[in-house]
Amino acid sequence: MTALSLLSPVARACPWGSRTAIPALLGQRPDGEPQAELWFGAHRAAPSLLSDLPGSPDLAAAVAAAPVGELGEASLDGHDREEAAGVPLSAPHRARVPLGAAS
Repeated sequence: MTALSLLSPVARACPWGSRTAIPALLGQRPDGEPQAELWFGAHRAAPSLLSDLPGSPDLAAAVAAAPVGELGEASLDGHDREEAAGVPLSAPHRARVPLGAAS
């Protein structure tokens, strides 16, 4: 992808969510499940879709297929510099918090 693409979020069900607010926001029919979050991104549990591209690929797959094209050199260089400098993945600014982890 060399241009901006339309990113469609994934609605996430949560017991405290509304059954109607998010579907109304998205112009969709409610499915009866309470929804409290819209995820925009490449999280492997719920990657957004590039909905204006043929086949509506998910963002995670698009980034994996062409990281430099999707993220640019600067983003990848930053990760490479941190790796080379020995900055651990557990450093607060690099931490990957697992889905479902307590806040």
